[in-house]
Amino acid sequence: MPRQARAPVISLSVETEKALSLVVYGDQPRVLLARAAENIIKDLVARAGLTRVEMTFSKAHEITVELDENTLEQTGLSLALVADKIEANTTDLSGGTLYTSRWDTGLRTSAQKRTPSRLGTILVIENESGQMVYLSDIADIREALAPGDVECWFNSKPAVVLDVFAVNGQSPGDVAQMVKQFIRETAKTRYNGVKVQIFENQAQAYHNRMMLLVENALTGLVLVLLVLWLFLTPGVAFWVTAGIPVSLFGGLMLMYLMGFTINMLSLFAFIITIGVVVDDAIIMGEAIHLHRDRGQSPLSAALKGCTTMGGPLLMAVSTTILAFLPMGFVPGEMGNLFLQIPGVVIPVLLVSLVESLVILPAHLSGHGRSIPGLALLSAPPEKDQPNGITLCQRQVSIHASCLP
Repeated sequence: MPRQARAPVISLSVETEKALSLVVYGDQPRVLLARAAENIIKDLVARAGLTRVEMTFSKAHEITVELDENTLEQTGLSLALVADKIEANTTDLSGGTLYTSRWDTGLRTSAQKRTPSRLGTILVIENESGQMVYLSDIADIREALAPGDVECWFNSKPAVVLDVFAVNGQSPGDVAQMVKQFIRETAKTRYNGVKVQIFENQAQAYHNRMMLLVENALTGLVLVLLVLWLFLTPGVAFWVTAGIPVSLFGGLMLMYLMGFTINMLSLFAFIITIGVVVDDAIIMGEAIHLHRDRGQSPLSAALKGCTTMGGPLLMAVSTTILAFLPMGFVPGEMGNLFLQIPGVVIPVLLVSLVESLVILPAHLSGHGRSIPGLALLSAPPEKDQPNGITLCQRQVSIHASCLP
């Protein structure tokens, strides 16, 4: 690169997700609310440890200078002269260039009169008698916000909205906790005349969706366990039920390896897959139980069940995967959203297929008897007649051996 070129700025792209919104409101002029909101943004970054906070529907600050025509005539001033004085005191001026061995730096003088009080100190004219006329003597100077298309109100009071984002792996729940702590410890005492309140809490919606997933999963586990316990055997009920969380956690591991995250869409996809996962395990468990009832050994029943239902299960899972797969090829921003659904459904279904075809038959083939209590529930009932006959035969043989 040329020697005159500035050093390049290299930064990594970051993933951001809106966590919540803050409303700054009160019986104050909008310009004061905007200034308070800017200070809150600085404090959220410096004190609360947040990374990205932005003002929604932000408007530029502007200073209006209103001149009265009668006042201009009395002082002998013109509108153009006053405008030239203001421009001369508010324009940054070039101070030359500083040359070094590594780079060149441009120097500029920054205009300091950027507030109504400082603008009022601009000397407009000095008359023959030595009397000085300042801008505040002849003009009404006020600070305001530039007009816009959107006006925010909250509880019938002017308001400013701030968006708080979770950046680089921050969870919405952690961000919400940091904001709540900031409001509780800092905002209520530091900003008088304005109130700060959480609005559109995405973290709460995220928590509600997570609780919905947990409730559905637990309800499904209990119902599957009870129904299979009543109509099949306790062993089949236990291992089929155990396969549901195994499939979900296995899908989570594959999601992590594939670069997907847990968000609102992925949680929705998890809720969809719970029913499919339950169906796969029930079908295989019932098939193995059917062959056990026909008198086959546990190992033979497991092999026969896999041979009988392995093909249909493979086809059922494959067709479901093919149904969700096209959602991963949608282009654009909508494609990034739709990709979350097959990114969850496909890994969970693959793990569920492996669990149904390999792990579940292995457990039902006899290895489940090693679990305390399960062997007693799963073992077939002993028949009394053969045991009684054997006992009698042993007694007869013992008495016979005692005879001379």
